[in-house]
Amino acid sequence: MAKHWKRFLQFDLAGVFSMDMRSLALVRICTALIILIDLASRARFISVFYGDESTLPSSLLHSFYSGTWAWSLHLLDGGSVPLVAFFFFLNAVAAFMLLTGYKTRYASVATWLLTVSLHNANPIILQGGDVLLRGVLFVGMFLPWGGVFSADRMLSKARDVRATVFSGWTAAFLFQIAFMYYFASFFKDSIEWGNGSAIYYTLSIDQYATPLAFFLLQFPDFLFFLTHAIRWFQHLSLFLLFSPVLTRYVRPIAACALMLMHLAFALCMHLGMFSWIAITALIGFLPGELWENIARILRPRFPSVARHLSIQGTDADPVTHQTKSKRVLQFVLSACGILYIAYLFAWQATDVIAIRGVPQWDVWEIPAKVLRIEQRWNLFAPSPYKDDGWFVVPGFQSNGGQVDLYRNGATLTFERPENLYALYPSTRWRKYGIELRRDSNAWLLPYYADYLCRSWNGTYDSGKRMDALEIIYMEERTPPPGVPAEPASRQSLLSWECKRPSL
Repeated sequence: MAKHWKRFLQFDLAGVFSMDMRSLALVRICTALIILIDLASRARFISVFYGDESTLPSSLLHSFYSGTWAWSLHLLDGGSVPLVAFFFFLNAVAAFMLLTGYKTRYASVATWLLTVSLHNANPIILQGGDVLLRGVLFVGMFLPWGGVFSADRMLSKARDVRATVFSGWTAAFLFQIAFMYYFASFFKDSIEWGNGSAIYYTLSIDQYATPLAFFLLQFPDFLFFLTHAIRWFQHLSLFLLFSPVLTRYVRPIAACALMLMHLAFALCMHLGMFSWIAITALIGFLPGELWENIARILRPRFPSVARHLSIQGTDADPVTHQTKSKRVLQFVLSACGILYIAYLFAWQATDVIAIRGVPQWDVWEIPAKVLRIEQRWNLFAPSPYKDDGWFVVPGFQSNGGQVDLYRNGATLTFERPENLYALYPSTRWRKYGIELRRDSNAWLLPYYADYLCRSWNGTYDSGKRMDALEIIYMEERTPPPGVPAEPASRQSLLSWECKRPSL
């Protein structure tokens, strides 16, 4: 009887914390694609956000962020644009190797290293998707996500392929994603999330909203339901994803429901990569039965595709065939995965319980800051933004003319644009704009003004030379449901003389 119970408990543990090799490989492929797309988007504005001639000079970054344990290869040699472009290229090469699964372990380490370096080179423009991306890449370095659907597999002499993998790092990967939802629900403790108006305010942020968001604002009762449903679904996700009962059914249903939630977010709001990296991470919860069912459906018409999707391998633990030293190393690495998830739990719990009262907690924070594995999931929480608006930057030319520098020299007007999101060339620009108007970031304004002056005067002749500018923010406040909105208020953030020496 004892043997039967022991066997049941072992099977249950492996079933809950294991990952299918095909799901893990698809996580790798999608993650690499997201990185390549993000690099292409960032490269368009490489001189705007990186280097000493950018809106955030590397010299300022070194002094302002001293003591935060931030490091960046991109800032070597003063953060020159050619050097930054070189590291962009290396990052793209590493991500492509990760995509194809060639030398996957080395590609994983290089991609994580270069991605963290890139994020540290300008933290002002980072978003929630960047945090999750770093977490996925960090854990991925310790997972065999190049085992299938990869060049490494094609070049391997081994015949059998493990269908699943179970280790401390598979548990770390799965828990990391589940923690995101669990702790996000704790941040949603404001009046807006309690009275059901949070989704209304969130969808009213025009800088994020899509046409579908504007359409849904017509249904306040539905938004009231969504507010409470999302909050409780996120809170229960941890338990649904690790249900010890009917795991093979409950887990994929919960994972797919979360994917649909993120897809809905992407359809309603411009969130950058966040929705897509979240969906990618959730793929890791999909079981092998799903892949076998897909292969069975495709087999009659696409036998070659079905053959690659189906794994007729073994679930035997390869550790039993390794030397003692390798088994010890495998155990130590697996134990590190357990320590990682315990550390991550403690880090995220700092905003839920009074763990910061623990002696020397600041010292315990150092590994998270150096490795950039710190996570805080307070998107649109505790309260969604209730202010919105747009920038106007009147530029005063030497010939007496006035133009709007924020719109690349367009006719100056303070009228509300029809689409606020369209004002931003990318989501990185939007994040920069959001940070620019915060009172705590007033130190950024002179560097942005200096950048505008240099960019304009380096392009146009003396007749159109820019002498001065003013950075103005037209602020709108989102009224409570059913209350008419008031006109936007004009806020002057900075007046700047272009004739002064460059910063």
